[in-house]
Amino acid sequence: MARGDYIYFADADDLLAPNLVAKVLELFDCFKSEIVAFNYYELYGTQKTAAGYHNPELGEVSAVAALAALFQGAFGNYVWKFIAKRELYIKNNLFFPLGRNFEDVATTYRIFGAATKVYFTAERLYFYRQRSSSVSHGYNSKDVDDLVTTIAEMECYTDHNFKVLRGELRKLEFNLLFMSVIQMNGWKPTTQLISEKAKKLRLNSNLEDAHKLRSTLEEIHRKTPKIDKEYVRQGLKLGAWKLHVFPVLLQAKKAANILLGRR
Repeated sequence: MARGDYIYFADADDLLAPNLVAKVLELFDCFKSEIVAFNYYELYGTQKTAAGYHNPELGEVSAVAALAALFQGAFGNYVWKFIAKRELYIKNNLFFPLGRNFEDVATTYRIFGAATKVYFTAERLYFYRQRSSSVSHGYNSKDVDDLVTTIAEMECYTDHNFKVLRGELRKLEFNLLFMSVIQMNGWKPTTQLISEKAKKLRLNSNLEDAHKLRSTLEEIHRKTPKIDKEYVRQGLKLGAWKLHVFPVLLQAKKAANILLGRR
């Protein structure tokens, strides 16, 4: 339905810096890129902290370099982290998959891959509100199957278009699946009254998903070269999960960021 020159997606409960649009349009005019990507703050009530992604000041880069940054975790899979030219979506028939969770993950890499030039700025222009009740912070058994489907599509796309990035993609796959582990460990049953049978079914489903995730993560870990520092990071995360301490470490890190007022 859009008729403008640019497309931007923003979540309804988040905040935009007053100069976001003006700044991004200025960068479009200056560098003639098809996408301008920027950094963000996380918002906990009225307290803002620096986001988990560092988003380096990459400047103008090719699609290969943009995808490498995405796969390496320097840039999150959020569509509100960039503005793209409308013609990029139209010419490449880019749409979000219907009925799938984490549709940003299933789409962002295709948008970047279709571009000739992408401009990355480290300037923070968005405020991502953190809510414990939001979809991205809750656990849904559908998440695992949807992520596995998306990862299979990403592998196929990368093998056909950017094979040189196959190793980098493996890092993203691990982090995406481990994100589900974090959400699963933090997941709590609804406070509504439910039958014992329903509780048992939910628990069994959760355990099955955990087993599927662990097997997939361990397989990715085995394929990661041992000389790569990512291999060590993956091993530490898997060890922390098996010892049931990773959720505690994660919450401690978030609390420290808020107390230190990372701005």
